[in-house]
Amino acid sequence: MSLLEVSALTVAFEASRRSEPEVTAIANLDLEIGAGEVLALVGESGSGKTTLARSIVRLVDPTHGSIRFDGVELTGLGAKELAAVRGRIGFVMQDSATALNPRRRLLSSVSSPLDSQRSVSRRQREGLAREALQRVGLPADFGEKQPGELSGGQRQRVSVARAIVTGPDLLICDEPLAGLDLMTESHMLRVLKEVTHDTACLFITHDLCLAAEIGDRVAVMEQGRIVEEGPAGEVLSRPAHPHTRALIEAIPPADPDSAWRDRHGIVRSVQPPFEAAT
Repeated sequence: MSLLEVSALTVAFEASRRSEPEVTAIANLDLEIGAGEVLALVGESGSGKTTLARSIVRLVDPTHGSIRFDGVELTGLGAKELAAVRGRIGFVMQDSATALNPRRRLLSSVSSPLDSQRSVSRRQREGLAREALQRVGLPADFGEKQPGELSGGQRQRVSVARAIVTGPDLLICDEPLAGLDLMTESHMLRVLKEVTHDTACLFITHDLCLAAEIGDRVAVMEQGRIVEEGPAGEVLSRPAHPHTRALIEAIPPADPDSAWRDRHGIVRSVQPPFEAAT
């Protein structure tokens, strides 16, 4: 049994005007992630990737369909039961500027996912929060700061620290490396690869090279549907769907001897044209 099973999921939003039809962001979508597996989800802006991520943790309620996490159906859970499940799912949001409460110390924000665990004392929660900050390359005393004192890259590191502080079974990362400088991105990629070594992950990205680097499998979204998925090397080296081919062809041409190394500050194991994983 998969850790996460999404079946026939549909998410529709009411239009801003009554005369207009509702907007369907997710359309009859199926998705599975096994324990310890990393699924890289790629697609153009507006394809529904973030809506899918938010619906999995019920930040957006689905219109139809099923979301099962470790055998538990999430769509019908009440607030208390849902909070317990969310404790096992870490979420790195795309916009780190709005993800953190500007009035709370970072230590309080990072430790907040542990608040529902009554067996963990306040001192233990703060200790775990400091450890999480150190894992993402920030000093332990960084927890005394507030979000307004941080750069964008530092805020994103704090968001990742908060997502991993509980030791989640599933990590959902929505463009976690967006807007980072090359050195920070390189470090954060190493951190995420270490974290996801034994943790399931839905990794959302626009970067096909990054998807190939971190994903066991790749799923391609177009207009609220997954149009292709499979092993990362296979999908990106031998794309079967026209939309996947279009995404690959849209990558700007560059110097093959250096561009794919310099762009992220690390050497990529898959370089364009994408080579099948061995």
